[in-house]
Amino acid sequence: MKYGTEQINEMQSIIDAVNKEFSDLNDQKSSLIAQKEGLEKEFASLSGKLGWKEKYLSGYLGGNKELVQEATSSQVEIQKIEEHLASVDQKLKEKPERLRKEISSFLQSNDPEYAELIASRKSHFKLYEASKAYYGLVKKSHQGVIDALLFLSWEKLINHPEAGEKLAEFKKATSDFQVVADNFIATTKHQLGDRSNLVELIKLSSQHVAMSSFENLIKQVKYYTRYTDKYLKKSKGEIQEYRSTAFELLIQD
Repeated sequence: MKYGTEQINEMQSIIDAVNKEFSDLNDQKSSLIAQKEGLEKEFASLSGKLGWKEKYLSGYLGGNKELVQEATSSQVEIQKIEEHLASVDQKLKEKPERLRKEISSFLQSNDPEYAELIASRKSHFKLYEASKAYYGLVKKSHQGVIDALLFLSWEKLINHPEAGEKLAEFKKATSDFQVVADNFIATTKHQLGDRSNLVELIKLSSQHVAMSSFENLIKQVKYYTRYTDKYLKKSKGEIQEYRSTAFELLIQD
């Protein structure tokens, strides 16, 4: 983790630009507050002039309609400013996340080690999400077979007209998940413990063999999920620490 003068200057320019943007927002907030306070005083003054005809009859029956309109307009303007202020406040809260994204983007372009950390985390996250989805499918399919066996024998179930379609869909989903797992191994330095071909684990020669197949699939995909989840939790802290350290070096130098 070492940066040259050009990189340090570039990072500083990025930080300065973000600080300038949010400084402008703070100035805008101050201006809006001042406008709001002025309008509130104006509204209070106008409200004090409203009689019962203005308050309850909107100025009809001899009341001052122009005064009512003026007070109403003032109140509408106050509401608009309050909405604008709320929007500005929300944007101001985004500064820490904005800085994080800017720093992360800079490091990904200028620090190969950081870029590798991010790429690895993305690969793990993709496998993690795919593992969770596939695990849900396996559990649902497993339970579906168990429920069906309450009404059908294994022989009748396996020869049911819809069984072939369901099996083909399940094998397709398994094959798709296998591709994600294989791509993970090909694009990262991390190896999965058991690299069994999941499609080959699907065996239906008997009810006992089929149930064992589901159990093996569940065991395998649970391993993938635990493995990636553990890495994601660990890498999140590592990336945050790396980013903080890099930022300190860039600013100090």
